[in-house]
Amino acid sequence: MPDPDPIPIEPDPDDGVRAVLIGLGLWVLGGIGALLARDALAERGAEWVIWTCAAGFGLGLVGLAFVRRRAAVYRQARSRSEGTVAG
Repeated sequence: MPDPDPIPIEPDPDDGVRAVLIGLGLWVLGGIGALLARDALAERGAEWVIWTCAAGFGLGLVGLAFVRRRAAVYRQARSRSEGTVAG
């Protein structure tokens, strides 16, 4: 039997910028670690790990641009709604 009064779901106030920045930091740390272990990776034929970290960082930069733009849209919409209520 369906619930007659569903609980309203509020939008998540987090814009995702912090999560993407943390991810970028982790890719940088992983890349630094891979560069420090470059010789060991070369012996195992796993130099691809360095390029994976570089690709993760690059895609993270694209994601950062996206979430920052989205955060600006959220802030603008929030300021409009607050201005409408206050005015």
